[in-house]
Amino acid sequence: MSRGKKIIISAFIVFNFLSMIRVHVPMETKLFSTIYKPVDLYLSFFSIYQDWMMFAKNPSRTNSYLTADIEFIDGSIETFHFPKSSELKHFEKYKFGERYRKIISEGIITSNKKFLWKDAARFSLRKMKETQFARIPKRVFLKKHTFVIPEWKSQFIPHYSKNKIYQSTIFYTHEVI
Repeated sequence: MSRGKKIIISAFIVFNFLSMIRVHVPMETKLFSTIYKPVDLYLSFFSIYQDWMMFAKNPSRTNSYLTADIEFIDGSIETFHFPKSSELKHFEKYKFGERYRKIISEGIITSNKKFLWKDAARFSLRKMKETQFARIPKRVFLKKHTFVIPEWKSQFIPHYSKNKIYQSTIFYTHEVI
């Protein structure tokens, strides 16, 4: 094997090892943040962050999706549905699926990410304006719809089965006017 191939294979192994241990390394130091900058760019681009929940004995059992109810001046309400990964086409699943799931489950809905709520409300307004361009919006209600999957030992739910028992909660109101 040539020296160049050995260097490339070694770099590949080191890079992947750094990716695997990324979540366990403190980022407070300048050295670690410099070393991990290319790794973080790679993980962010492909949305392949590894979390301890991936290997947990009892993984997360929450299924959530997000909608925005837009109230117009005339009192009517239209609902904008953020894309659900189960309804996306194959390429869209790659483009939105995993990243969207992480945004919903670990991102926008959590209380420590309140800075994203206003942007999500504005995004839903822009999307709704594409079809409802003549109507004037008054406010936006972001709703989280959650279903807690029961223990697998007590109830079996077939893959891709639809469940209609979601709890809906308004977690943010954005005043437009």
